Amino acid sequence: MLHGFDISAYDSDTAPAADFVIVKATEGSAYTSSRFAAQWRSAKSRAEHRGAYHFARPEASSAASQASRFLDVVRPVPGESVWLDLETSRLGQAKTNAWARAWGDYVREHAPKVTSGVYLGSAYAGNGTGRGLSEHFGRWWYPQYPGAYQLRAGTDARTARTANRSSSSPERAPIAALTTRWPSAVTPWLPKTNTTGWRKPDIWQFTDNWKGLDADVTALTLDELAGNGRSTAAKLMRRLLRRG
Repeated sequence: MLHGFDISAYDSDTAPAADFVIVKATEGSAYTSSRFAAQWRSAKSRAEHRGAYHFARPEASSAASQASRFLDVVRPVPGESVWLDLETSRLGQAKTNAWARAWGDYVREHAPKVTSGVYLGSAYAGNGTGRGLSEHFGRWWYPQYPGAYQLRAGTDARTARTANRSSSSPERAPIAALTTRWPSAVTPWLPKTNTTGWRKPDIWQFTDNWKGLDADVTALTLDELAGNGRSTAAKLMRRLLRRG
């Protein structure tokens, strides 16, 4: 079981020491995290694997323009990972789904040797927003906070989570207490209906409050985390065989 963290401008320039660290790089059409460059450099030496994520604003501009700018900022290389953080959208389910698919396809075309993934919660995974995204991203990163890891008072977890990740929030939501426990397995609650195409998540974000940080676990090995979870040729062959 690998332990990891995801960090943003609300966190220190120094990445936490971990098996993997995922750093917020960009958001929407124009925002770049003020701490990205420092955190990205730090993650290279303090984590066995580093990734970067883009906070999606589908209503702001096209998927291609946001993905292009994100890749220009991050400049990922093989062995690293890139993620679409899809938490909120003013578009409908179908349009948001099409936007996310286009983002994933753009990244696969322009950074084909880099792991791609999507951060997708239970609401989107259970409706048309997440439909079929496994065909456009290699990995699924899933937030779900059991009570044992969510030691917070007076703040709704989902509201706080979105507020803390978005550049528009002036400060981090108040933290009442800290947890230092790690799950022993990737066992989040999942929606009864799962439209994504994945059977289960690859990375589980189990709390936003591990000593004040967002914490994640995965049963993947480091090689698997860096390897995108797919072979394009093999996946295409399986599809052709199914169509028979």
